[in-house]
Amino acid sequence: MSVPNIEHDRVASLGQGGEPVSPATTVAVLDIGSLFSAVWRRRRSVIATALAMALLAALVALAIPPQYKATAKLLVDPAGLNVLRDDVTRGPGNADAALAEAESQIGVLRSSDIMLEVIGRTGLEDDPEFGMPEPGIVSGLLGMLGVGQEVGNRQLLALRRLGEAVDIGRQDMAYVIEISVWTKDAQKSARIANAFAEIYLEKNRAARTEFVRRSSQALAARLEDLRSKVAESSERVERYRSEHGIVDAGGLLVVDQQLQEATNELSRVRATVADLDTRYQQILDMRQRAISPENLSEALLSATIADLRSMLAVALAQVSALETTLGPSHPELLAARSNVILVENQIHAELDRIVEATRVERDRARARQDTLEARVDALKGDVLGTNSAMLGLRELVRQADSDRSIYEAFLKRSGELSEQQSVDTTNARMISQATPPLKKAWPPRTIIVLAAGILGLAIGVGQALLREQLDPRVQSAHQVWQETGVPVVAEIPRAVLNGDADLRGERGYSQMDAFYNRMAGAPGDAARWVLFACPDDDRLSALASLSLARSAVEGGDRVLLIDADTRNGWLSRLFGKQDRPGLRELVYGGDNISTVHSVSDDNQLLLVPTGRQVSAIAESARPWPLRKALSQRNQPVDMIVLSAGELWSSRLHRSVANAADAAIVVAVAQETHMKPLTQALESLIASGARVGGVLLVV
Repeated sequence: MSVPNIEHDRVASLGQGGEPVSPATTVAVLDIGSLFSAVWRRRRSVIATALAMALLAALVALAIPPQYKATAKLLVDPAGLNVLRDDVTRGPGNADAALAEAESQIGVLRSSDIMLEVIGRTGLEDDPEFGMPEPGIVSGLLGMLGVGQEVGNRQLLALRRLGEAVDIGRQDMAYVIEISVWTKDAQKSARIANAFAEIYLEKNRAARTEFVRRSSQALAARLEDLRSKVAESSERVERYRSEHGIVDAGGLLVVDQQLQEATNELSRVRATVADLDTRYQQILDMRQRAISPENLSEALLSATIADLRSMLAVALAQVSALETTLGPSHPELLAARSNVILVENQIHAELDRIVEATRVERDRARARQDTLEARVDALKGDVLGTNSAMLGLRELVRQADSDRSIYEAFLKRSGELSEQQSVDTTNARMISQATPPLKKAWPPRTIIVLAAGILGLAIGVGQALLREQLDPRVQSAHQVWQETGVPVVAEIPRAVLNGDADLRGERGYSQMDAFYNRMAGAPGDAARWVLFACPDDDRLSALASLSLARSAVEGGDRVLLIDADTRNGWLSRLFGKQDRPGLRELVYGGDNISTVHSVSDDNQLLLVPTGRQVSAIAESARPWPLRKALSQRNQPVDMIVLSAGELWSSRLHRSVANAADAAIVVAVAQETHMKPLTQALESLIASGARVGGVLLVV
């Protein structure tokens, strides 16, 4: 039977699907699958750590005293209520200033003034949670050591603890301020929060009223000074008027009024003089030219002239009538003509009287004109003197008016402030009263337990990965590849190696079948030689050999099993051939006839047991080459599987190792140590074996 070699590279690449990678060229990368595998292998420890952390957190949460949070809400509008037009406490003029004003109220709420008032109103000085030290051994020891001496002043202690227990903040872009108080009692939290809000509102109103009152008092005190100043200014004005003879009436100076009146009267007198001159000249012209009275202007005639003219007209009419009926010398006509002459003489006499009266009136008007002109000239001189004195008077009057306006403004503002003291224009009110919470706000036990569980899970995963790194045993295929540079050709469950029929078709069998298929896919018709060895448990090599042989037989191949485990002979004992001729007889005695035994009914599975024990002299001799010894037996097989067990330095094992096309080392995850595995691989390589990979039992 001819048993030629198959290509070593083909076998060495099993499990990788490509060329084997040298350890010198490997790159350490993070294998997520290996990490998950490591965590999964130590899942009990990870879960136990997470549960322990969660349980510890639950116990701690139960031991922590509960804290109850109550919140009161205040609306603090800096603009206030526009009740009064000129409110002394007028709010800011823009939104940014208003928000800054609202933010400043947080500082007011946290001020010691309000907090001390809260302490006094709610009796926190006598509260063990605030003003009194909590009883206990620890506090007693601290007191003996001199620590915590601040509790001597319970008010200061309560002030500090209250500052730690209260949380005051403003809602974003709003004038709403939230006052939250944390205590061990729900009722107490609500009571303190409401006390904060109520005291703030009271003090805010009181502060505004006090501010208005102080402003009013300041104005009232200033009013007396201003009143005295106004009186002094008025007195200076009057004294100046008296000293300089400045008298006014109706808003004008008397001298100005006199000058104006004299000027107006002078204008009227001048007009009268001009009119009288005109009349006088007209009458004189009329007399000189002997103008008939009938032709006199009506403006120059008096009522007497008018009557005389009427009488003259009647007399003339009578003369005309008599002349038509009587002769020129008739007495009636003559009497009528005498009557006409009489009336004309009366008219001329009246005209003379008018001329004289007009002249006298004209002369009197001229005299009045001269008198008025002299008076106007005198008054003009007085006005010029008064104007220079008025410069100083006007300055005094301006000062007096200024003092009076300031006094009146202060007086008006003082009255407004007096009214504002009784009007509350602030827009600060409680919009949400604090109520006792139904459940505690701290500690959040669920969150603490979940966080502790997650932390414990992380710690568990970390310690699992750390233990994985520190564990000297084989953990995963990736670790084998990184540590040795040798690929893992398959990961087989231990149950598959044990031949559990219930697991047929599972992943482990599939990997073994895949391994066999790759071996069977080697080029040529030569049989494939596969050696299984193990670093610490020789049974594993026997089980792996039998498992591969089973897959090969099921695939239609004829398989020859060689039990090279001369120490224990597990395959030989498994088939009951431990006392039959076998490998020793084949390589030391040249017996190639009785050393091969059929162990299956269809003669598809053959076995070469370890053989009988030979003498030390024979065993120390150089063994016959295994391939050559088998080639002389004309019994063809498709695959030859060798079980070498635990390797040790002997000529027989070196001969067996050199005969294999691929040497596969069997390792057990979580059992086989990495160092013996590495030594086994180095031993195979040193003996000249062609290492094909590692079979990992999981």
